[in-house]
Amino acid sequence: MVFYGRRLTEAIEVLKQSKISIMLANKGPLIYYRRTGGFPEGPVEKALGLSSLDDLVICPVHSVQPEVSTYLLLRLRTPFIIPPRSTATIYLKAPVAAGVYVTASGEQRLVDYFGPSVFKYALYGPPAVGQVCRFYITDIFSEVPEAGPWEAVTKVVVENTSDNYVEIKNVIYPIVYAQFYIDNMGNAYLETSKLSITSSNVGVVELRNEPPISGLPTCLKTEGGLPLPFLKPAGEKIAKFLMEFGL
Repeated sequence: MVFYGRRLTEAIEVLKQSKISIMLANKGPLIYYRRTGGFPEGPVEKALGLSSLDDLVICPVHSVQPEVSTYLLLRLRTPFIIPPRSTATIYLKAPVAAGVYVTASGEQRLVDYFGPSVFKYALYGPPAVGQVCRFYITDIFSEVPEAGPWEAVTKVVVENTSDNYVEIKNVIYPIVYAQFYIDNMGNAYLETSKLSITSSNVGVVELRNEPPISGLPTCLKTEGGLPLPFLKPAGEKIAKFLMEFGL
């Protein structure tokens, strides 16, 4: 069962399946929040000046530690080979964390975020000039797949402008400000990207500012879902990533 876009109280029992426990307690004018389990490791405790538990909702956020990296490397379990001078659309699964938000008085504030296990990272490129990325292995799909509670479906439009067949093993998302979407079942989706290939080893990934499925609403307009203290100011959006060290 997925739970994004719902009240936190509706997700507590489901989160227990991932060994994540959340306790909420009313004490006078405050609501006390406590999480154990999950990653980043707890316990996490917050005292919230709220009048109702209904002001707490759960939405997808990027499963990264922004102080480590704001890039996501999706490793294709099965490499994808695209013919020369052609375009193809593929679907991938990306890792997602759960973000607990306060939505009182029309404002949105991240209280806590967590995934089911330790976030994995990998280096793309040589040690001296490469980029540390959040690392995740995904299958490749020709149609929109079903995803679990800790995954988001994303669409990649692959355009090969070279005169050669090109094998793709990796797609790197510049996930600062990359938007999440949800459907009415609580499933999470990540913004569509385009991979433009110029040679057998070089390509550019660009965010497209659109959902993988037409008509999906955004899940809280929270500047893309990164934990708020680490957001870059508006105008510094990173919408592209040059994959110059291989695809």
